[in-house]
Amino acid sequence: MFIIAAPYPNIQTTTILPSPDWGDVNEPVATVNALRTMDGTLFTYTKKKDQRRKCHWDFKISRDKSLELKAFITSYFHTRVRIIDHDSVIWIGFLQNNPFEFVGAGAAQSFPGGEVVDISLDFEESDQ
Repeated sequence: MFIIAAPYPNIQTTTILPSPDWGDVNEPVATVNALRTMDGTLFTYTKKKDQRRKCHWDFKISRDKSLELKAFITSYFHTRVRIIDHDSVIWIGFLQNNPFEFVGAGAAQSFPGGEVVDISLDFEESDQ
């Protein structure tokens, strides 16, 4: 189970999604600077940004759930959100997709609404 609640810290709305598909990504946020010396030697420096992290999750949800998620995103995409992921890890930060793409993946009789929708969510942890 995957829970998204917003706005953080004064939670008003919560939406619950099924666990994401396999292969979710969790990586540190960093920048790489490439500099050259006078003789042309290349040096690179990696600068971590305050231990912040990025996450990427792919979901297959029903059409009805996609409409609910779309309304949630429309209301709260510009505010901090709290996410409790499928591993029970709590994340606080911002959804980063631009635009949020809901892709119809086909018909499915076992899903409410009879249609499967794919959505990817990119998230960056906030330290504020």
